[in-house]
Amino acid sequence: MGSTEPIAAFARASDSQFQFVNPEGHGDGSDYYAIARDPVASGQEHRVVDDAAYRYGHPGFSWVALAASGGQPSLLPWAFLLVGLAGMGLAAGTASVVASGWGWSPWSGLFVALQPGLVYAVTIDTSEPLGVGVLALVALLWQRGRWKGAIPLLVFLCFVKEWFVLVPLALAGWEAAQWRRRGGGKEAWGRLAGLAVSPVPLAIWHVYLRGRFGEWPAQAAPAAFDIPPLGWLRTMRADANLGIGTFDQINVGHVGLPILVVTAAVLLIGTLRALPLRTPVDAIFLAFMPIVVSLNSLTLLYPKDLLRTLAVPMALLPAVVAGERGAARWTGLRAAG
Repeated sequence: MGSTEPIAAFARASDSQFQFVNPEGHGDGSDYYAIARDPVASGQEHRVVDDAAYRYGHPGFSWVALAASGGQPSLLPWAFLLVGLAGMGLAAGTASVVASGWGWSPWSGLFVALQPGLVYAVTIDTSEPLGVGVLALVALLWQRGRWKGAIPLLVFLCFVKEWFVLVPLALAGWEAAQWRRRGGGKEAWGRLAGLAVSPVPLAIWHVYLRGRFGEWPAQAAPAAFDIPPLGWLRTMRADANLGIGTFDQINVGHVGLPILVVTAAVLLIGTLRALPLRTPVDAIFLAFMPIVVSLNSLTLLYPKDLLRTLAVPMALLPAVVAGERGAARWTGLRAAG
């Protein structure tokens, strides 16, 4: 947070020792901070949030930080750090449980949690670590047939970032496929009904925001998409051009291009591995891919944004590439209850 941006005055009023960066500095964490101070856009802070309708469209991270701070604005920076680290811990612990069930080392959970994108997200107070942690817990509960415990988490997950609405849709597709393979029943109807209603609270919240700000959150969102895969190809060309530019541009382009190419290759491999739909994680991973392949240079050009934004599907990759051995153990655990 820069010392001259509008929200800085509120921060300074709550904590005279608040640590600012350069005067013009501004990150997404500043907006999450403002939302935590004004959680339902009824105070003053929401007036200084840029693209306010869009930012308030995913307030879950800010709401959890507000709860963790006990409602004390001066404690919010510490609360955001705590929630981010807790999200990484939840992701690691849950992934370790899944890995153990598949016969892998429990240390495998660290490959999910200690991604550069998640670590970076913790340092700038954004929601990816919390989202990955909750998503991992949802996958574990669904794996073990505890769908009644997973549904409330799915409701909250939709509030962390809008694209998590794809998770209940993916799980509904998975359940429909399982129904077709093995038949359904009363419990299957319950799971599908729970999945159907899980995005409804977010939809109601967006209606509220439409009345509050005069526009839908999607209308205020940055133009971050392109015709797939043109956004990726254009970003690769932009990285290549940066690689023959000034010294600072070279240091972005030279690392950005190979990271982008390798990331695209890994996600393509993951997509091919997920197509047989061996587990619910395969369905979730595939549901994210239409969004991922449509991204443009706003997200893809700078490695910091690329790694942070794609931290969610990348966290799913270890389970997606597990192969038949992991799928067989997953099926056995589900059958054993």
